[in-house]
Amino acid sequence: MASMETAEQTVPKTAWATSLFRGLASLQLGVILMVALAVVMMVATGFEKDYGHEYTLWYVYRRPWFLALVGLLAVNMLAAMLRRYPWGRAEWGSLLAHGGVLVVLFGAVQTYFYGVEGSLIFSPGESRSEFFVPDRCRLTVARKNSPGGTDSAASSFVFAPGPVSWPEGQSLSLGYADGVGVTVLRYLPHAELREKWSADPTGRGRPAVEFGLLNPRGEIARTGWLEVEHFTHKVGETISMGDRVRLKILQYLPSARHEVAFVPADVSSGDPEPPEAAVLVEVDAGDDAQQVWLCRNDPDYGAQVIATPDGPLRLSFGYERLPLEFKLTLLDCRREKNPGGVGDAAYSSTVQLIDRAADLDVQRKIFMNHPLVYKNYIIFQSSLPPGGTPLSVLGVTYDPGRWAKHVGCVLVGVGLVLMFFARKRARKPQSLEAARDVSPGRSTAQPWGKDPHIEQQIL
Repeated sequence: MASMETAEQTVPKTAWATSLFRGLASLQLGVILMVALAVVMMVATGFEKDYGHEYTLWYVYRRPWFLALVGLLAVNMLAAMLRRYPWGRAEWGSLLAHGGVLVVLFGAVQTYFYGVEGSLIFSPGESRSEFFVPDRCRLTVARKNSPGGTDSAASSFVFAPGPVSWPEGQSLSLGYADGVGVTVLRYLPHAELREKWSADPTGRGRPAVEFGLLNPRGEIARTGWLEVEHFTHKVGETISMGDRVRLKILQYLPSARHEVAFVPADVSSGDPEPPEAAVLVEVDAGDDAQQVWLCRNDPDYGAQVIATPDGPLRLSFGYERLPLEFKLTLLDCRREKNPGGVGDAAYSSTVQLIDRAADLDVQRKIFMNHPLVYKNYIIFQSSLPPGGTPLSVLGVTYDPGRWAKHVGCVLVGVGLVLMFFARKRARKPQSLEAARDVSPGRSTAQPWGKDPHIEQQIL
């Protein structure tokens, strides 16, 4: 009696699992998933055109829901393969096609987790053994051994901020290193500087003067601030700095506080040199917490030194840099003009690739649709910035899943060919049997004695 109850409980569970397996292996689910992926990619193409490549990566291809969609398609392909077990010779084409899709998806997942896109910028004669990643930022904190001395061992904090400005209240704690905690309070992908000078009520500030640059008509064209040691002029006085340069003293502060802030910058679409990113960072060193603005790769605000109870700290803000597995030296870069000299027709760069581990030393020319492919790296010509100094910008793509995607595409193609010939072979016996039935000298009609109408006439 107990065994019968157990069997009755097992059957519904088995039926439920079988129904789930059939649903996951169904052709309808596969078609729905592939159509959904096609629609997502079409929409992503529009996003990339309007908002840029980084925006599309962040909000589409690197979202968990997109990875879940790809994973569900992989489950559908695997279930469709297992549903045909045991596999016969006629199933080889289908197995290869489904398996090829799985291999392509495996390569896509490798690219998702381990792929990197970056850039190289160098002039002829310069060498590079690392590249920078534009969508990742690095904050570096180092203790200064002395006011004019070298920095001690630095601690780096890497984060991916995204392509848009952070809203008010959003922050990111990067953790602690060497007793120093770093928190990003604000991130602006494109920022412009705003300076403010005010009187320091503590009296610990340095003297500063506000001046105005006068135009030939005596009107103030620009204003600025300057820290001074000894001020001997009067407010309102005009100072001649030469035949054409005149300054007017607008304000003097014996103890001034210099406050620096960054605000979002208006960037037009297609701007070749948009403003750099800026972050508001809070540094926690012991019982002392300070906030400081940093602007990425800026000569004045890319690095700042702050005083802490444990000594001065040097903060710097830039791109994350990753090592190459070889060294590239730019030998030459050229810009070709369109007929008539209007507009650029093509860019090209000649590089020397040196890989000591592989005992390789070769020269390669990189130009449009002819990238340098080596190991898992694809290096292509991105641009040549305008200006007097020759400068080449090369794009770098590290894609560990590239070979898996290529092999998977070949498997899908071979599988489709085998499926085509398997169906053609399956139709051939039926055609031969039909031809044998209508061969000359043989009638397909029934014998007269078996025809009920003829039988009725005879009777």
